[in-house]
Amino acid sequence: MAPPATEIVPLSLHPGANIEDPNSSAGKVWQSTLDTLAAQPGYRGAFWGRQIENNNILELLIDWDDVAAHKAFMNDPSYGPFVKHLGSIIDVAPEMHHVEFTPHRHSVAVETTTSVLRASPGATEVATFYLDPSISSSDAQAFEEAFWKFSTEAIEKADGFTSTAGGWIVEDLKHEKAEGKAKGYFVLIGWQSVEKHMEFRNTEAFKGLEPARKYMKYAEAVHVKFVAE
Repeated sequence: MAPPATEIVPLSLHPGANIEDPNSSAGKVWQSTLDTLAAQPGYRGAFWGRQIENNNILELLIDWDDVAAHKAFMNDPSYGPFVKHLGSIIDVAPEMHHVEFTPHRHSVAVETTTSVLRASPGATEVATFYLDPSISSSDAQAFEEAFWKFSTEAIEKADGFTSTAGGWIVEDLKHEKAEGKAKGYFVLIGWQSVEKHMEFRNTEAFKGLEPARKYMKYAEAVHVKFVAE
């Protein structure tokens, strides 16, 4: 049986697109987008929010029964008009990927991470790690073990660290700073605030990430305040 999958979709919104206002033209397009997604077989839920660092970039996470459920929607005749309608509020066609979250100690489901943050003035760190696309299974396992060892220690030592979820990205990634194709690992880390995260980066405990870093070609991270649908 295929594992559940989360679709990761960064959307570059038109400047001034007020999707949070349900009465605005952009808000109506956005609500229609969410309604269409919710009506699809295999849809489990969605979470979205603007990047704190770049307010015009919206991070959309969509939970599906599995990758096949999402691809079935993409192959449906309704998908083309759906994409065209969404395109009226975004600048460029988005690059989409799927991640299969895996359970670890201190790892929680996406909905748990976001529900904690909805009740507090927090932020979720959204991080992508780019690894060599030909990484061996043993090195991939070593990377994962190193990262989750760091995460386990961080949640015990870091002030403001609330929860973590992570997993391998199904598709190969491309990034100019990763020098071509890469294997991706996607992580959500809950913080009580962006400031708490920045403070943690200056601590001795943050150096515990170094054993995992040696497997990375590149890493990028932003902060998002998610809304659940």
